[in-house]
Amino acid sequence: MSALWQKLNQRKIVQWAVAYLAAGWLALQVTGFLAQSFGWPALLLRSFTVLAGVGFLAVLIVAWYHGERGQQRVSGVELLMLATLLVIAGATLSLVRPTPKAAGSAKAATDPSASAPPAYQASVAVLPFDEIGARAGEPYFSEGITEEIISELAKVEGLKVISRTSVVALKRTSLTLPQIADTLGVRHVLEGSVQRSGDRIRITAQLIDPRTDTHIWSESYDRELRDVFALQDDIAREVSAALLTRVQGLRPRAAGSRTAETGAYDAYLRGTYWRQRRTRDGLLEAIRAFEQAIALDAAYAPAYAALSTAHTLWVIFGYRDELDAYAHLARALRMAERAVALDSSSAEAYAARGFAGVFASASSERVLADLERAVRLGPSSGEIPIWHAVALAYARRYDEAMAEAETAIALDPLAPGPRGAFASIALSARRYDFALREARRARVLEPKFLVPLYQEALALLLLGRAAECARGEVGPYAAVKAMCLYSAGETARAAAIIDSLADSARGGARESWIDPGLLAADIATYHAWIGDAEKTVNWLRRAAEESPQAPRWFVVSSGVFDPVRTAPRFQQEFERIRAGVRARLERSR
Repeated sequence: MSALWQKLNQRKIVQWAVAYLAAGWLALQVTGFLAQSFGWPALLLRSFTVLAGVGFLAVLIVAWYHGERGQQRVSGVELLMLATLLVIAGATLSLVRPTPKAAGSAKAATDPSASAPPAYQASVAVLPFDEIGARAGEPYFSEGITEEIISELAKVEGLKVISRTSVVALKRTSLTLPQIADTLGVRHVLEGSVQRSGDRIRITAQLIDPRTDTHIWSESYDRELRDVFALQDDIAREVSAALLTRVQGLRPRAAGSRTAETGAYDAYLRGTYWRQRRTRDGLLEAIRAFEQAIALDAAYAPAYAALSTAHTLWVIFGYRDELDAYAHLARALRMAERAVALDSSSAEAYAARGFAGVFASASSERVLADLERAVRLGPSSGEIPIWHAVALAYARRYDEAMAEAETAIALDPLAPGPRGAFASIALSARRYDFALREARRARVLEPKFLVPLYQEALALLLLGRAAECARGEVGPYAAVKAMCLYSAGETARAAAIIDSLADSARGGARESWIDPGLLAADIATYHAWIGDAEKTVNWLRRAAEESPQAPRWFVVSSGVFDPVRTAPRFQQEFERIRAGVRARLERSR
């Protein structure tokens, strides 16, 4: 070893190496600064880094060679040869590109928000049509027409269509059309008006390029109300045709289900309007309206799909009426099956079945198959991408789930619902920073939306910020407050909260703000967090008696359940509880 060191020292290898590394480090710092300042391409910086590595090897070889000859000076010819070698290496490197698949996969694995969005050939926002002379209590009609046109345009492959919630939010502002288009990231805007008088309806619509204030297409329609189905179809077809003539790569939309019953369509629009509100009264009104639509036309597939979704949402939000949660979710599954049977080309039908399946503990393969088919049939539908993202997370395909959630947000950037779903997906993927960000954004968009409070508290807890979580607002979710207090060292306060909640649950109390099954599930979650497998299982069993979605799927997948996940007692009982949920749903159907 000493002989080798003597040779290295004689040839001054170490001195050459240290000098080169110091100079190379300084050169890389300067190059990085210049690249950032002048916007140089990333490939240039990568090439310089690799060349520096090649140069280091060359310098060591030259040093050894000249040391063997007793001199450390390099001749001009040798310098020219070394420079030529580096240029050849650099030219070769510039021709090398990472394959799109590999580059995309690596990026998605580290930052899902950086995943490449779908390659849209065109984009459009359909602003809510103004209702002229609207009769009292009928705001649903113009909004329903607007949403139906959005749904029809969403079937055009290659066309980005912004969802209703975001365009409604911007319509109420004083932004100009160019500002609206810029905010939503679209090239075109469709706007219009609806005037309903007796059995007549008049609709005007115009497709605009806000950047140039160019009217690409406009039309007015004066029809009988019974022709409204054909009318909305005409608008969607002519708008897509106008875009098809201007944009290469778009594919015509697929046909959708229709009803010949005016009353059924009117009830369907009313149900769609109320379902968007997500409140208890709104969902009850939506369920009644969709049931009326089905009573008037028993073959109206969109009404069955919409009714299924309304029942699923009822269970998710933990609302209560004379039916229990199992009855609501079983009905959601039946209605979705009926929608698929009536129209096997309906994106909404497959989406409804897959959406309900997540909360019914259905197999992840079936859930994904339904949602993937829905995405193919309605590539730009507002709700379908976020439901697809949930299904991917449910199947533990987290990188894909996060990327799909980003796509959903791009289609509906101002809606609180997709943000809340994204927070759940991020929690299950253990991307707690993303969960915290999206939960807070959901609350900004809709302060009355309570679920993000729960998600935010869990994200803070799992990020190791228990003290901050303990000080924060958690709304009705007292159990997660107890978890934060426990981790912040206030175990006595935490135990007092849980004991109080447990007394309420055992006494059959029915708090108005939460489903009793979810209350029991939250108590189980607390015991999982502190590592008590026995109490976790006991409370999960009690929760499953009340609600099929207890415990929440994204909580079980997160780190909250890690303290009991490998406990034999938990492993034995958890799958039995899930199997019991599935069996009870089958009996309810």
